[in-house]
Amino acid sequence: MWGVKKGNTEMSKNKAAFGDLDSALDQQDGGDDQFQLSGLGDQRQAEAGRAFSDNFNSFNTWNGHHGLDTVGGPQWSDFGHVSPDGTKPWNYEQGFYVNADSSLAKLVDPFSVDHGVLTITAAPVTNPNVLSQISLDYKDNHFPAPYTTGMINTDHSFSQTYGYFEMKAELPSAKGFLPAFWLLPTDGSHAEIDIMEVLGSDPTKLYTTAHSFAGGTETDPGTSTVVADTSKGFHTYGVDWEKNTITWYFDGHKVFQTATPSDLNKPMYMIANLAVGGGWPGDADGVTTASMKIEYIRAYSAMPTGEANSNGHEVQLTGLVSTHDQPHH
Repeated sequence: MWGVKKGNTEMSKNKAAFGDLDSALDQQDGGDDQFQLSGLGDQRQAEAGRAFSDNFNSFNTWNGHHGLDTVGGPQWSDFGHVSPDGTKPWNYEQGFYVNADSSLAKLVDPFSVDHGVLTITAAPVTNPNVLSQISLDYKDNHFPAPYTTGMINTDHSFSQTYGYFEMKAELPSAKGFLPAFWLLPTDGSHAEIDIMEVLGSDPTKLYTTAHSFAGGTETDPGTSTVVADTSKGFHTYGVDWEKNTITWYFDGHKVFQTATPSDLNKPMYMIANLAVGGGWPGDADGVTTASMKIEYIRAYSAMPTGEANSNGHEVQLTGLVSTHDQPHH
């Protein structure tokens, strides 16, 4: 995919494991929506290495102290793509990202929570009041029909340099939709780590990529991997970002590894979004509604080792065989 930052949380590397302690932390925070470590805090949390957790028992937006952002970070705002109502389309996409705290959200809200699952819904615009409210944000875009959709990110609430990041989610299956979970630098630069991207037209192919601009030239080391149908149930998507290597995981199985580019050595924040349209996924038909369901998003100060991951699978050291070079997009 393709966000100056207030309140970064820097974590030192600390080897840890998921397992029983991870479950205990869920109970300790009441399965609560979010907590971040600031270097001090609860010793058990520090020992577990979990730096951020949102389990979506409710949906809390940024209030100046905690919560998630629902508009783009500096990579969008620096280019004028953030308005009071939300975030304008990029790359000729069809989707307008609704600000959950805006007046627009009273007309159409892409976010809902039920039984610990956050659902982000992308829907065609049928309400003329919604269309009139976002029409100026589409003036430089050309596509069959506008959509409203949603993104969440931790631009204000959390960032760190290196560590393990994981999302558990069920993804949509329909042409023109592109769910993603990724990292962007807090300084507004455009290097990124795409932890997962899956085209709705092919929910059995996972794309994992790093985008670097080191030396002034873009490089995009990555791969595509044939996986279980991501629209038929919840799966985990993880990345272990270290100083020298970046390693991607699907349901605890290693799928790709590359050397860490020199410009991916700074604090980054997390983003999860459901994009609509654009050159890579193609146009959505203007009729179909799609949803991305997220059970949790977590970050650890280091890759949990020696235990089962949070989806019950032992973290493997060998990748899946059906991997292919990632096409540039």
